[in-house]
Amino acid sequence: MSRRLGEITFGAIGACFGITGGIFALSVHYHPSFTEPYIGIILSILGLIGAFVVGFRKRVGSALMIASGIGGLISLHQLYALAGTLLIGAGLLALAKKPGDPVTE
Repeated sequence: MSRRLGEITFGAIGACFGITGGIFALSVHYHPSFTEPYIGIILSILGLIGAFVVGFRKRVGSALMIASGIGGLISLHQLYALAGTLLIGAGLLALAKKPGDPVTE
């Protein structure tokens, strides 16, 4: 198993920013719909799961992170901009890295 420290780190940081954005949206009543911040938080947790799954199953983890990033951008707009960028970037990075790439330390 090759180490995917960059994807895991970017995905976990993006998910933490997403959870923070969702909690902020709940606290300031950012959306008229009450369920959208909860959807953003659930998608962030899904992105966090994807960040840890990418170490074992690259395509599943990257699909979870990309879906979480896109869904969070749709649900929370500006509050999910940083988290969505990090999650989508980590998902694309996981897809782009070949399994035989050497690990640099």
